[in-house]
Amino acid sequence: MAISAGEQSMARLRCTYMALVLGMVFVAGSAAIVLQRDSAARSSFLTRIADRATTIDVAKIQTLRGTPSDADTQAYVSIKRALAEIQTQLPNCRFVYLLGRRPDGCVVFFADSEPSQSRACSPPGQPYYEASAQLRSIFDSGQSITEGPLSDRWGCWVSALVPIVDPQTKSIIVVLGADISVRQWYTAIISSSLPS
Repeated sequence: MAISAGEQSMARLRCTYMALVLGMVFVAGSAAIVLQRDSAARSSFLTRIADRATTIDVAKIQTLRGTPSDADTQAYVSIKRALAEIQTQLPNCRFVYLLGRRPDGCVVFFADSEPSQSRACSPPGQPYYEASAQLRSIFDSGQSITEGPLSDRWGCWVSALVPIVDPQTKSIIVVLGADISVRQWYTAIISSSLPS
């Protein structure tokens, strides 16, 4: 029995419609998996940074002022070593650092994981002008967060940020931060979302 041109056209239209619907279901399902993996990875990243925060010597941090003169102190050198060690323990992590807040509200670097001679090193007292409102709020809320993707002068990052608190006064001394580049972050997320 011959099929008319109109029936053929309708059949092609139904096939195209079905392919579009299945494609949309696949994309939506894939997006849901990626979002779920992203959320789980952020939670894991934050937990790992919070665990590392407990290894940093609070007494040494308290001797720092967040000014260039810190660079000449033994405490600063020791803290930089500790931050570099933390960085090596975190896959894909590019930077680990301590941020403080001056009385005028300016967020500054106290120390980072980079060698002092590195062009990417942030010396003590260097302002971090790109600090987001969410990062700034940690100094008041004491809430650990992940944020990003956000860009700064060094690149585009997903960051985990954890306050380090004075055990006596419970006031926030500094924030420990760690950055993973967006490209590495999403490459790992998408890889973990693919069927094995």
